[in-house]
Amino acid sequence: MRTDRRWTLGGAVGAVALLASSWFLLIGPQYDEAAQLNDQTAAAQLRLTTLQRKLVELRKQSVNLDQYRAQLVRDRQALPTTASLSDFSS
Repeated sequence: MRTDRRWTLGGAVGAVALLASSWFLLIGPQYDEAAQLNDQTAAAQLRLTTLQRKLVELRKQSVNLDQYRAQLVRDRQALPTTASLSDFSS
């Protein structure tokens, strides 16, 4: 009967060892990788939200693009075409 108990105890210890090694070598790293991917997903969603807000703002501004271009032309025409430092010295 002692031999049967040894085999039973040995089988139980072997099963626990197999379970522990499976956890540390196979299952645990997969959980870590999944957590990292979840973090990356959350960061990407945050960036997406920020970029969508920026896109909405830029689309609002692009409605006035012709006005901005006309103002740029007027402002450039108001600037002198040559450097005239002699005008400032007196």
